[in-house]
Amino acid sequence: GFATRLLLLAAGIVVMCLASSLYFTANLGVSAYDAVALTITEKNQKIPFRWWRISCDFVCVFVGFRFGAAVGLGTIVTAFFMGPLIDVFRRTVAEPMLYGKGAAADRVLKRQAA
Repeated sequence: GFATRLLLLAAGIVVMCLASSLYFTANLGVSAYDAVALTITEKNQKIPFRWWRISCDFVCVFVGFRFGAAVGLGTIVTAFFMGPLIDVFRRTVAEPMLYGKGAAADRVLKRQAA
């Protein structure tokens, strides 16, 4: 039913965002699509990654829609939540896994942010 589909959509988005945050943080490489928001964030750090990712997602959804692609609920939900969830998982899961917790890890993160 519809409730099951929504639950699976939410679970899929969470798993996809967690995996994305892990491979972004570990510098294992990114796809061209993912690199757009990451590169723009590096060049313009005044606006956080989550907003660049939402913007890039919506541009792609709009272009796809204009060329006749089907845009459903899953597409819209994914466009809204991928950026913020990747950012949350990066800060709460991926960076602590890679750098550890504590003062030394904070120094490493601050140095990389500069």
